[in-house]
Amino acid sequence: MYKDRHKALSDLTADKPNKIKLFFKNFLIALKVYFLYRHLKNYIRYRVWDEYMFNWLSFEINSMCNRKCEHCPNFRHSRPYGFMPEEIFKKCIDEISKINYNGFIFYNFYSEPLLDKRLASFVMYAKQKCPCAKNVIFTNGDFLTRPLFKKLITAGVDLFIISQYDNYITKNITEILQKSTEQEKNKICIELKKDLRFHNRGGLCPGYGVEINKHSKCLRPTFELIITFNGNVLPCCNDYFEKYILGNVREMNLLKIWVLPKSKKFRRDLAAGYRQKYELCKNCNAW
Repeated sequence: MYKDRHKALSDLTADKPNKIKLFFKNFLIALKVYFLYRHLKNYIRYRVWDEYMFNWLSFEINSMCNRKCEHCPNFRHSRPYGFMPEEIFKKCIDEISKINYNGFIFYNFYSEPLLDKRLASFVMYAKQKCPCAKNVIFTNGDFLTRPLFKKLITAGVDLFIISQYDNYITKNITEILQKSTEQEKNKICIELKKDLRFHNRGGLCPGYGVEINKHSKCLRPTFELIITFNGNVLPCCNDYFEKYILGNVREMNLLKIWVLPKSKKFRRDLAAGYRQKYELCKNCNAW
């Protein structure tokens, strides 16, 4: 009726492997449920079957910039010259309006959006079609005047991010600030170069950023999409030379491009830290 001591000791440890197996089994089940939940949430909200959904959408409405800053690929290279046709912009806005898009809309890639005289009309169209979205203008501020500032606010701009790369607030921006109401000032964010953190833009700007582990995860592609002026869809703002084109909005719905197998694989690989699989990413120190 009494156990042998060796049998008793053996019984004490026998359950441990089973408990470990049970723990990992339950963990994997929980993980699958979590990813299923994310898929379902995005499908119900956006009609997109994927665990990720973009909320940063950048339109390269024009490809020119009046500056050549050393921290930017434009310092050594050039983007092709062009303006985004109005029908491409409106097609994309119409498509995201159907899911009541409520993320950010930007109007630049490696360009200065104020060089495009259509900017106000583009913002107005986006605001009408996607009233819950946030329209943000990234600009160096060189061409921003008080009348243009007022015009863009009226059109629907929610925020101006003004990068003062000379490390001081220029005269035209100072004048805008002096004449703005408190409500208008809340729509202005001014950044001085000395306060900004730069990275090497996929290796095109050596010497910028910090060295990171070559297997570091990158989540940018999980929330960001770029549409170039010719309609190409890129997974990341660091793809200056359009090395990894997911699709073209002239030929396919933007949301369908997001869920293409090629798009999903790129996102999952980068989120898992597989930078070295892609020429675009293996020398990049963004994360």
